[in-house]
Amino acid sequence: MICPECLTEYREGVDRCADCGEKLVDHIEETLSSQLVSLTMTTDAGLLSALADRLERAGVPYVIEAGTALPLLDDRPIDGPQPWNARVWVLDALHERAQEILERLQRGDASTTEMSGPFPGVH
Repeated sequence: MICPECLTEYREGVDRCADCGEKLVDHIEETLSSQLVSLTMTTDAGLLSALADRLERAGVPYVIEAGTALPLLDDRPIDGPQPWNARVWVLDALHERAQEILERLQRGDASTTEMSGPFPGVH
């Protein structure tokens, strides 16, 4: 048994978490965010814009985290604002395709072969 809130594990027969009072479950379901993997980090806003455009045209879902405090998301301390940075996440199942798109952009290849997406009706 496990608490879905604080992730404390309990022996069979216990039904509530002693720490936070949540009802225990047999297992934790995989969350959708756990299907995301990091594609790249960049300080280049132009590359980020082009990458977002190409990923959208290829039908590759993505998430962008950006700002001057990204180390805090990795539990690393900072002493004030850091240089602006952006991290791009993509679905694990489409990471290889997203990596190819990124590499083409970095080489300066303006190819639009990524226009046909993996999801019907998404372009």
